[in-house]
Amino acid sequence: NAADLHSTEISLLAMRIAEDPFAKVKVLIQQLIERLLTESKNEATQKGWCDTELGKARHSRDARHKDVVSLTADTEMMEAKKAKLIVEKDTLNTEIVELMSALTNATNDRGEEKADHEATMKTAQEGLTALEEAIRVLKDFYSSASRATVLVQASPVDEDMAAAGTGGFGGAYQGNQAQGEGILGLLATIKSDFERTLSETEAAEKESYTDFAAFSKETKASISAKKTGVKNAEADLVTTSGDLVATLMDLQQNQKLMDNALEALEKLRPACIDTGMSYEERVQRREAEIEALKQALCVLDEGDKEIAECNHAMFLQRRKIGRAHV
Repeated sequence: NAADLHSTEISLLAMRIAEDPFAKVKVLIQQLIERLLTESKNEATQKGWCDTELGKARHSRDARHKDVVSLTADTEMMEAKKAKLIVEKDTLNTEIVELMSALTNATNDRGEEKADHEATMKTAQEGLTALEEAIRVLKDFYSSASRATVLVQASPVDEDMAAAGTGGFGGAYQGNQAQGEGILGLLATIKSDFERTLSETEAAEKESYTDFAAFSKETKASISAKKTGVKNAEADLVTTSGDLVATLMDLQQNQKLMDNALEALEKLRPACIDTGMSYEERVQRREAEIEALKQALCVLDEGDKEIAECNHAMFLQRRKIGRAHV
């Protein structure tokens, strides 16, 4: 009955039958059946439209969500790379400044050291030259003195002194050869010190020059390499910044598309999702209403033959409805 089926149409029909039990009842029942069949067809069309629109919205939502996740990861990676490049560039610039400062200090120290070496060698060379001249003079003096002979005219006194064995004033002065040897030995030692000073200073200068040249070459090469690194980092930073801007724009666009898909799903919810019952439940209830109405038609028909034919027609109609929904 209408109460069991919760059918508004059957309830309205019952009220009309109470007012006029026989007038146009069959026509009204048939109209109600046709109306329910039309609703079924329209609802099937609505379900097809809902399935299509929900499918498109969900596909768009899922695709955009996947793109948003991927672009977000790319953005984070690019931001990390950008930060790393900035640190790398700043570090290289700091190292370049430190290397240039170290090279300047080393150059200044090298200049002072060279000046000290040159002053030491100049002093030592001047002393050596003067000493060599003094040695030459002394050697000449003692050498000449040792070979000197003096011819003097003999006198009675000289003869007496000679006879006395005193030698008198006869012969040449030959200098203190023993003392001279000592002086020349001392001067030779001093000369050796001067020569050692010259040799050691010259060797130290050569070593300092070699060390500084190697340090200067290595430092300049390092500075050049780091300057190249700075240029590469700056170029990479420009590229990364550009890619980051483009990726952020793509992310913003895909986020907007995902929001649009979510909004579309919300708009479809009242008509396609939150309908109170499922589509299958509504189909089942409508078919029960149609069957009940047809039962009513059969009851109004007179004779067993008519009832049997009506029941057979109802069976055929139910099978037709079932096939239509399949």
